[in-house]
Amino acid sequence: MPPHVWYASYGSNLSRHRFERYLHGGTPVGGRRPHRGATDRTPPRADRPFHLPYRLRFGGVSRTWGGGMAFIDTVAAGRTLARMYRITAAQFADVHAQENGGDARPADLAALEPGQRVRAADGNYPMIVCCGVVDRVPVVTFTAEHLPSAAAPAPPYLRTIAAGLAEAHRLAATGIVRYLRSARTVRAAYTASELSAVVRAGVASAIVPPPRHSSPS
Repeated sequence: MPPHVWYASYGSNLSRHRFERYLHGGTPVGGRRPHRGATDRTPPRADRPFHLPYRLRFGGVSRTWGGGMAFIDTVAAGRTLARMYRITAAQFADVHAQENGGDARPADLAALEPGQRVRAADGNYPMIVCCGVVDRVPVVTFTAEHLPSAAAPAPPYLRTIAAGLAEAHRLAATGIVRYLRSARTVRAAYTASELSAVVRAGVASAIVPPPRHSSPS
């Protein structure tokens, strides 16, 4: 297993505040339940904006937010905005377990080639996907094995995603609205003005510039 990985987040973990609940524990702003935190609570060594070559989907029902959750459809080409956190492989395994109700199995991330997937859990996000290599460090994320039924994301979830997009990609509210409306479930559930109000609230809560890390990349 490599000592470090880039974890490419594309849903609520785009937000630094929200992602750190998986490391430090606690309840994210707007969320419904607390997280236990990771065994190793060291902050990420770095984070960067990233793009995943897959289509963004929303579906299922989130226990934390209500409404649909974000997934990438690995059989549909697209462009999903992401944020990479450089963390240890053990931290990634811990985050993956928490995303799946506390249960996940070790995976040999070093053996994965770009585009390959491996099943390592039984929850909402069982499939680990290798998305490439950056600075000789593998880029990994996770998604569903079979995408759940389409469902619109709840406003607190979208606010958190908007905050992360503003932090990582420096997008203004108009750009975030345009990006989120590319998802059919979002277009169907929110008018342009409704979505704009949700996104503006998220952008207002963003940490820009992002917090300094405790050690360089």
